[in-house]
Amino acid sequence: MDQILSLYQHHRIPVLAVVLGIAALLTAWLHRDRRLDTIPGPKGYPLIGVGYKLPPKAPATFRKWARDYGDVFKLRVGWYNWVVINTPEAVREILEKQAINTSSKAPSPLGHDLVTGGLRMPTMPYGPHWRAQRSVVRQITSVPITATFVPSQEFETKQLLFDLATDNENERDFYVHMRRFAFSIIMTNTFGTRVKTWDHPDVHNAVRSQTILRATSRPGAFLVDELPPLAHLPEWLQPGRKYAAECAKQVLDIKMGLWRRLEKLHEAGRAPACYGREMLETKQSWYAQGLNDIDLAWVAGGMVEAGFETSAATLNSLVLHLAAYPRVQSVAQEELMRVVGPDRTPTFADVRNLPYIRACVKEMLRINPVLAPGIRHYTDNDIVYKHHVIPKGTILLANTAFLHYDPSRYENPFEFMPERYLEHNLYSSEYAAMSDPYKRDHFTFSTGRRTCPGARLAENSLDIALANMLWAFEIRPPVVDGVEQTMDLSENAYPDAGFTTPKPFAARFVPRGEDRLKIVKEQWQRAEREGSIEGHANANAEKPVTQVLVDGFLIIPVILECSPLSHELKLLYRLSTPPNEHASEEQGAPEHCEENKSITRPALRISLDTSWIFSAVCTRSSSILNDPIAICAGATSNPVACVSVGVLAHPVLTVLTAVLDQGEDANPKVDPDAEAGALRSTGSTAAAAGLQEALWVQPAAC
Repeated sequence: MDQILSLYQHHRIPVLAVVLGIAALLTAWLHRDRRLDTIPGPKGYPLIGVGYKLPPKAPATFRKWARDYGDVFKLRVGWYNWVVINTPEAVREILEKQAINTSSKAPSPLGHDLVTGGLRMPTMPYGPHWRAQRSVVRQITSVPITATFVPSQEFETKQLLFDLATDNENERDFYVHMRRFAFSIIMTNTFGTRVKTWDHPDVHNAVRSQTILRATSRPGAFLVDELPPLAHLPEWLQPGRKYAAECAKQVLDIKMGLWRRLEKLHEAGRAPACYGREMLETKQSWYAQGLNDIDLAWVAGGMVEAGFETSAATLNSLVLHLAAYPRVQSVAQEELMRVVGPDRTPTFADVRNLPYIRACVKEMLRINPVLAPGIRHYTDNDIVYKHHVIPKGTILLANTAFLHYDPSRYENPFEFMPERYLEHNLYSSEYAAMSDPYKRDHFTFSTGRRTCPGARLAENSLDIALANMLWAFEIRPPVVDGVEQTMDLSENAYPDAGFTTPKPFAARFVPRGEDRLKIVKEQWQRAEREGSIEGHANANAEKPVTQVLVDGFLIIPVILECSPLSHELKLLYRLSTPPNEHASEEQGAPEHCEENKSITRPALRISLDTSWIFSAVCTRSSSILNDPIAICAGATSNPVACVSVGVLAHPVLTVLTAVLDQGEDANPKVDPDAEAGALRSTGSTAAAAGLQEALWVQPAAC
């Protein structure tokens, strides 16, 4: 008895919290909803089920339970009932068809409400605020806007190859090079800051922020989040609240630091062209939707947070598996030599013709979903699945640990077999939109209204990086005492945590000959000198660019004001910059910073604009048109050469090229009637009418 009293005196707050928590659990258990009794599931302890957090090695455990119980099973984790979903059909019926009631997140008084101020979209409950933030992200990750990432993705790939060739002597530094590659792409496009080395202040801050958010959002991080009634206690009685408040300050300082820095540059007229700048320039429209500057800072920072570690984790998992599967590398190498050849590195124009490379990426996303055993949803209202009632307040989980390893769908599911995906030529988001759930390639990017909006961007980065790495190198296991080691692909190769990035490991990147090594080095040296300037069109010549955009809508019968692309096309125009506007390694650098080795946002030359923008418009209504990414990447100085879909007639391109080729002249002397007459003489009557009208449209009309 004396020991109990001593424990209470020295740990009064935790003891009171535990006692009150047990009382709350007992009350909830006595009044538990019996409607879930129709769903089978594992037996647990009284009150807390399997415990107040997920069991160790949760993916393997959830896989076993799926085999035992079928398409859905239930369990209790602390305060909450969980329903775990194990088949594509059940995923569609519950998380997609009933998404209005199954797209929320469980209350998280400390991990979300306090640490993030309630502003982090991945942990935010479904509602108007979430939809407003989501609309910002959807706009800047749409199909045509994603294509503007292409120059920076190819540029960063060149540095990645150079780093792997020259800075992996310890056979472990590649791990960091993958992270730098992914981080620099998303930072360049979101904040206009290029990150040349991993030892960079923005990297340190992003990693610190992400570490905090990951630690505070995982199941079991805070007792108050697992037992929500404890949130009604006085703050001084809530265990973990002081720590959560400290985390909140650190994370907010990091998010707002990036945002305020960009804001100051924008006020001075020196902000690089990037999505953050676009958000600043259109912030009044976001204010009208109920957002504020802190929201926008969280959205922009969240893009960086979500965009870099997931891609880096997948790339490092690819290295781990490819080192263990030389057969896969041999098949990929044969494809690369057939499509690309030995004299140049792959570009995005090649990726569409590299189905095995793309299959490797999809297979990796299947075999190692970044969040395991899945992403949690939450029911806002009662729902029905078959004869089961799933009550309001239930956590739902699409069980990727089984969905991706179901032996009835995947032969030898634990084997790395890219051949499974040779017929899957579309993006993951396109399969997710299909009515047949069994056509899904994987569920790594979640499902329903919580589907990752940046999935296409992530796939593009993974495809181009992998194609280039396998073109330049053979990935081999390390050698110890003259013996090549066996790569560990077991669960021990990954930490027992929700985010499945492999533990640091060793691998060799062996150049595929001196000629290719020379190409790798020379192309990076050239890229450092030249940046990523694309073409010669002056994107500041507002009227010509606007005419190109409007003409696209006139030729392709889409109603301009009602088109879902109309605002995106405005954004495309606003993001375009002249060749001398730089996004430098240090974002405070002068606007004209040739002395800094810098990367520029691409000037939107006509060969890019006319082809992939028009193709993107058509893609909304026709699946037979080519991918705008590949067309954009394949653009040459001759615009006719890069239009393989027949969207525009040769005469139209010729005139549009003449319009933009006038460089800085914002009012080119083009006679619409004369040019239209020339088109009519070729028989292009409809195109002539469209062009004639387009050339008279003022910029404001776009």
